[in-house]
Amino acid sequence: MQEITLPTIDAKKATAEEGSFVIEPLYPGYGTTVGSALRRVLLSSLNGAAITSVKFTGVDHEFSTVPGVKEDVIEILLNLKQVRFQLSGDEPVTVNLTKKSAGKVTAKDIEETDRLKVVNKDQQIATLSDKKSALDAEVTIEKGRGYFPVERREEQKLPVGTIALDATFTPVKRVNFQVENTRVGQMTNFDRLILNVVTDKTISPEEAVKDAAQILVSQFQLFVDPDAKPEAAAAAPAPSIPSVEDAGFSARTANALLGADLKTLEDVAKLSDEELAGLKGFGEKGVEEVRAKLASHGLGPAKPDAKG
Repeated sequence: MQEITLPTIDAKKATAEEGSFVIEPLYPGYGTTVGSALRRVLLSSLNGAAITSVKFTGVDHEFSTVPGVKEDVIEILLNLKQVRFQLSGDEPVTVNLTKKSAGKVTAKDIEETDRLKVVNKDQQIATLSDKKSALDAEVTIEKGRGYFPVERREEQKLPVGTIALDATFTPVKRVNFQVENTRVGQMTNFDRLILNVVTDKTISPEEAVKDAAQILVSQFQLFVDPDAKPEAAAAAPAPSIPSVEDAGFSARTANALLGADLKTLEDVAKLSDEELAGLKGFGEKGVEEVRAKLASHGLGPAKPDAKG
């Protein structure tokens, strides 16, 4: 009986944003099956980061203009949607976009943090007309999967003046594939799949294909083991306990913890509330923030005071 052998994968072209992969030999007909499945997952199901809301100083809604700025608010928002980010941790981050004096406003004018990196810093956002002009805004960046329209966030209450954006989280810009015949022994009807992937540089094409394949493996695992729990079948490796720097603390709290030589959440969890409150630059709000963060990572709140 003829076995269905596994193919090999050869990366013919690989840069930070574009990759070409040759998968062969595939059993007859498998080229289109595998190519279509990978393409669908690559375009719709990978995680990424995008701006989800913006608050401009002096602007109440998107149908406004900003004094001294050539573009109207809607055009600025469209440009902001093109900015791509690498965001560590699962918590959203809000940073400033500030530019004064005449000239172009680009993505490099968006504040970066230890958790947030702007990838395409040359992306134009707006144009200031003279040296007295200014653009000042707060932008919130979140992690997500695929495409998330504003309509799906109608229950989310935003502060007055904050404008919600449709978010394209997917880090993959284009995927196409072609299938050719290839020879296996005397057989000439096996498939060669050529897969081309273009990303936004927040993830490499190799990583994107690997992540997409893992999603498919998790889905098909249920057919191999019908009794397996869906969560277990789709689970990724258990996340490691993050460092204090990557946990998403406010800058003040993170600096206080790091200043006390506390490098991981496990280190923090060993302290009592009294010990936390005694850290330089710490206070009651800092203790509350730490309690919530520890609980969100399954470590529970910091241990109570020894006094009970």
